[in-house]
Amino acid sequence: MSIITINAEVGCNGRLIAQELAEELGYLYFDHIIAEEIAEMLKINKIDVKSFEIEKHENIIATISKYFSLDIFKNKKDIAPEDKEEKLYSRKISHSYKHLLPYNLDSKGWIDAEIYKKMLFKVITALAANGDCIIVGRGGNIILKDEPDSLHLRFVAGKEYRKKIMLDVKGVPVNEVEELLEKIDLKAFNYNKFYFDYNVNDPHYYSAVFNVEYLGNDSLKKWIINHI
Repeated sequence: MSIITINAEVGCNGRLIAQELAEELGYLYFDHIIAEEIAEMLKINKIDVKSFEIEKHENIIATISKYFSLDIFKNKKDIAPEDKEEKLYSRKISHSYKHLLPYNLDSKGWIDAEIYKKMLFKVITALAANGDCIIVGRGGNIILKDEPDSLHLRFVAGKEYRKKIMLDVKGVPVNEVEELLEKIDLKAFNYNKFYFDYNVNDPHYYSAVFNVEYLGNDSLKKWIINHI
């Protein structure tokens, strides 16, 4: 029984590597589905939770909402859709883990920073309890740091490599790529600092840190498979 958490800088093919690992190992894979399950348990719109975890930690309302329940999602429509591959992969496993989730919670349509964080801990802990899974992002390495048989990995790469991935794979316009890279890096830093009070770039919070540019996807996957 093994649990793998993966935290990757944008432009490191983190999701692709994680999905391929899950396929090769026969593990369950959890990424956006975590937010969807939180929404289902709270009986609120899935887009609302995704909006919240993407940006609400940067908004003063998120801080206020630790003390007051605020409905901050009304008419929110500007969230980018998930990658097509992510949707298809999620759909393939959508019925394979429901038994792992312990309960539903009717929050009467409310969510705030504190509720989101509590649900994140409960959902990730429940999904990991059965083992043999890969969890991408969302503080999995912090939430599951004391779990036995767990491996917490961080993927990094040089800026030029990451920019090339964003240009070639993600199709980001060349005049926007550098600014977007910096913006996403900052959001990831702020998200983890706000919810888990740690520096996502600090290597001490991981079992191992890998330079994807240096190793390559296949060598990296081989190392992980040999060390679980």
